[in-house]
Amino acid sequence: MLHLAESMRDGFTDLESCLTMLKYARVMDFVLTTLASRREIAP
Repeated sequence: MLHLAESMRDGFTDLESCLTMLKYARVMDFVLTTLASRREIAP
């Protein structure tokens, strides 16, 4: 994820990179929201 973000910062952006970052952001948002509400994460 860090490598992808650095390559996007350097100017290399394409649709696949943007969608991958969006997917990671949604997963991170889910995990942080779940931890903040102290719920169990069910796979």
